[in-house]
Amino acid sequence: MVKNSLLKREKFYKLALISIFAAGILLRIFVYCRNISFWGDAASIALNLMNKSYLELFKGLDYLQVAPPGFLILSKFILNIFNPKIDYIRDLLLRFFPFVFSCLSLLVFYKFSKNFIKDKKTLLFASTLFAFNPCAVLYAAQLKQYSKF
Repeated sequence: MVKNSLLKREKFYKLALISIFAAGILLRIFVYCRNISFWGDAASIALNLMNKSYLELFKGLDYLQVAPPGFLILSKFILNIFNPKIDYIRDLLLRFFPFVFSCLSLLVFYKFSKNFIKDKKTLLFASTLFAFNPCAVLYAAQLKQYSKF
C-alpha cells in the first residue's frame, strides 16, 4: 500500500514536471513565432550582424553595443547558412539561439535548483515560477546576448 502511494506521488511529480516544461516551451514558441519587431539594442545588434564580417565581430561593435563573440559568430553563421530573403524568416533566424537557450534554461534551472531544494513541491513551484516568468519568456524572442555563451 505504501509503495503504491509512493509510486503514484512519483508519477504525479514527473507528470507535473513534464507539464511545466511543456507549457514553458509552448509559451516560448508562441512568443518566438510572434516575431516582435526589433527595436533599440536588438536592432543595433542585428545591424552589426548583417553589416560586419566575422572578424569585425571580434572588434568593437557599432551603436554602443557589446555582446559575447560566440553569440555574435553563431548568430551570423546561422544567418549566412540560410540566407533568407524574407524578413520574417531572417528575424526568426536572428533570434534562434536566444530561443533555444531560453528553452534549455528550463532544464538547467531545474537541475540547478534540485541541488538546493529537496522538497518536490517547492521544486515544482520554483520551476513553475521560472517557466512562466514574463522576463525569461520574453528573452526567448529578443536578439540579446542573455544566453552568455
